[in-house]
Amino acid sequence: MLRDDTMARERSAVMPRYFFNIVRGVERIIDADGIELQDDELVAFEWPKLIKEMISEEPDLFLEHEDWSIEIVDTGGRVVHLVALKA
Repeated sequence: MLRDDTMARERSAVMPRYFFNIVRGVERIIDADGIELQDDELVAFEWPKLIKEMISEEPDLFLEHEDWSIEIVDTGGRVVHLVALKA
């Protein structure tokens, strides 16, 4: 068990964390938890699946989503992707 904990911490130290903030005009819903992904390229590949999961988990949040966007940022606050949600 100790070895698994050590390996998890090592992966955490290496893998960057990305945050999926929900943006509507000046209103922001900040993703405080984020998700660990290997790199920006993997984020580009995974974001459609992750956003579908977000919408299925919180459908009421996205009922009027024509002017919502998902801002994907890294731990440094750099916007990696900006995804406009269309009706």
